[in-house]
Order: sequence, then structure tokens, then C-alpha cells
Amino acid sequence: MSKPTYAPDLFTPAAIKSPHRHYQAMRAIAPLVWLEATGCWATTTYAAATDVLARHDCFVSGQGVSLNDTTNKMLVGSTLNSDGEAHSQRKKVSIRPLMPKNVSLLEPQIRAASQALVSHLPQRVEAVSQIAQHLPLNIVTQLVGLPQGREQDMLTWAAATFNFMGPANDIAKAHEAGMSELRAFITDPETERRLSPDGWAAALFAAEAAGRIPAGWANEQMRDYLNPSLDTTIAATAFGLMLFAKNPDQWDSLRQNPDRISNAVEEIVRLCTPIRGLSRHVNHDTEVCGVPLSQGDRVWVLFAAANRDPSVFSSPDDFEVTRQTSRHLGFGQGKHFCLGMHLARAEIRILLETLVGRVKRFHLDGDELVMEEMPEAQQREELLAIGYEDISEQPTPLYFGSIQALALDQETGELSGARDPRREADWQSSASE
Repeated sequence: MSKPTYAPDLFTPAAIKSPHRHYQAMRAIAPLVWLEATGCWATTTYAAATDVLARHDCFVSGQGVSLNDTTNKMLVGSTLNSDGEAHSQRKKVSIRPLMPKNVSLLEPQIRAASQALVSHLPQRVEAVSQIAQHLPLNIVTQLVGLPQGREQDMLTWAAATFNFMGPANDIAKAHEAGMSELRAFITDPETERRLSPDGWAAALFAAEAAGRIPAGWANEQMRDYLNPSLDTTIAATAFGLMLFAKNPDQWDSLRQNPDRISNAVEEIVRLCTPIRGLSRHVNHDTEVCGVPLSQGDRVWVLFAAANRDPSVFSSPDDFEVTRQTSRHLGFGQGKHFCLGMHLARAEIRILLETLVGRVKRFHLDGDELVMEEMPEAQQREELLAIGYEDISEQPTPLYFGSIQALALDQETGELSGARDPRREADWQSSASE
């Protein structure tokens, strides 16, 4: 059997910007194809991707999930780049503040921040920097407990990390400085002293001091909070606003049926797929969907291609807020699911709830997003309809000390505070996932 091969480079700027024609062409060849330019296999279908993700003993993460050896050597042993008991032990510690019941305690603060943001937006905005970055950047920085003034660093580090996940090309080289800065921050002995004592990162050091994780793990595990918690949410939020501008009927559907917002978030993540793929090392000879693989091969699991597989999602390129999207791979699948998916869902959902009550229509004008607001009386009526109980006063900016005041219990990993009863049904649904 000849090796199914695809020659074009998927890591050029043009291919990264417009990848889906490549995925369609690859899918027409085979469920897995050999990428000549990168020197690895890539899944092209939903079935192939989920098969790889389900077989943890054969397709391992412990030898790195990047497509270049330098990054893999740097990150091996982290939660994302580990297997078996080591992975379970790391994840058990990192995921505690990100569990649904803890995220639900943050929702009143996220909602207040969202209202403050939207109420002060001009009519014309740059969607990424003025909207999409706001909630993840400000909230996550405070939750992690970074010193003030490190917000831009988090953006730089997150971008560098994800650009280092591909091959060792010019794009990766352009982010070497960012990776070096992140490494210096993580390994700096002074980092622990500078952290907020109530933040997630400080909880990792407390767990290490108490012997719940091995010595030296806390520094490395900060990556779980510093890297994936920003770019994914920012990308999905901005992509969603673009989708609504291009599909005004879907925004109308959301305004008329705000109970569809949670499902719309899943559809946005499906189409955006912020992390388009991560790789696995083949531990022994096997085959996937009839394509033979050899020990030592590397397989790039293309979440983005799987999420537009027409055998699973009808009219996969269409944006439909009523689509049943529960099987999408935008947050991964299996043991290595996205740790921050519940927080990401909450941030995007609450922002959309706020915008639904104020914005009649989105328009694109070049690089700017234009928001056509509803009359003030209609805004009040629609905000009350989706559960905002008191909007008689102009929302005030959120001071994030209120989030830090929700103390993280070092023993249980739970946040203290009262759950927002308006989101109880959502919490129950998320907790069962």
C-alpha cells in the first residue's frame, strides 16, 4: 500500500490563515495523510482523530505534543506533555480551581466585568484588543495571581507557546524570545514571592510545600494557567463576533432566543477550533482507519479538520447556533481535554449575554467591528429578559480584588462564596460533563 501523501506546507502564513481548503483536499486522499513538508502524519477525519485520542497507550503525549524536538524537550513532563499516573497527578492539582463548581462562583464577577466593558465601548471597535482580550486577560491574570503589570507578558507567552507547537520554522524562531522570557519567569526563584497569596499559582506552591505534589513541580505547572487560558478564549471570542457580523440572521436568532447562547458558544468553538491540532508519538506499530503507522512516527491530531468533517457535521462550514455540537473537538477529548474549558465557556457565554441585551447588529468595516445598539429602553427590557436583575445604574468597572477575596481552600481546592442562582441550571449541566 502506497503512503497517502500531501505535499503543501500547512505552516506557511497563507495556509495558517486559510487552512480549510487544505483539510478538504487532505480528507479526499485518506483519513490520515503524510505531510511531506513537516515529516509527520495528520488526521483528516473525525473518526481518525477520535481513534488516536482514545488510545492513550499507543498514541502518547509523554514524548511531547509539538511538531519539533526543541519544544518537546523543553515541555516534556508538563501536564500536557505527560501520560499515565504522572499526568493524572498533575491534572488533579491544576484543575481544581477550574472545575465547574468553582467557575460558577466567579460568574457574578465575570458578569460585572462584562457589563462594565460593554457599557463603555465605542460604536466602532477593534474586536480583538478592545473586546476579546478584555475578560480573559484581566480576569485570568488576577486569578493566577501574577504581579500587576504582567498582563502583556501573558499575551506574549501564550502566543510564543502556541507558535512553538508547530515545526521549527521561521514562525517558531520569531517567538524564541517570548519562550525564553516565559522560561525565565517560571524558573526564577523570586517568582513565588511575587505572586498574590490568593491566586491559583500560589496554591500550586502551597500544594508543593504540603507534599501533595513533588518538589519542583509548582514552577512547571504554572504553565497550565499561563499558556492555554488566554489565546484560546480570545481567538474564539473574536471569531464569534466575526461570525455574527457575517451571519446577522444568527444574531437575530440569539436575540430572540437567548437560551441558545450556550449552544452558540459550542458552535463558535467548533468553527474556530482555537488550537487546530496537537501531536502524539506512536508507541508501537498500529493502524488508524486502515492506514498503517510505525513505532516512532508522529501523528498531528487535527481538531480543526475533524470539526468540519461533513460525515459528522452537516454543512460543516455553515454557522448555525441551533446545531447539535456536543461532539466537537474544540476543547480536545479524552484524558487531555482542555483544563480551562469551563472558564472559557463562561467568559464567552456571559459576554454574549451582555451583548445580546444591547447590540442590534454587528457590521464589519475593514478591520473594525461596528456595533448598532438598540435604544436604551429596549436594552433594559432585553437585559431583564435574560436575567439581569438590576440595571438601573450604569455598571461600574470591576475591581478584581473581589475575585481574589474568593479564597482558594488549599486542602479541597474549592473557592468559597455563594453560587449565582441564575446560573444554577448551567452549573448542574456542566458538572455532569
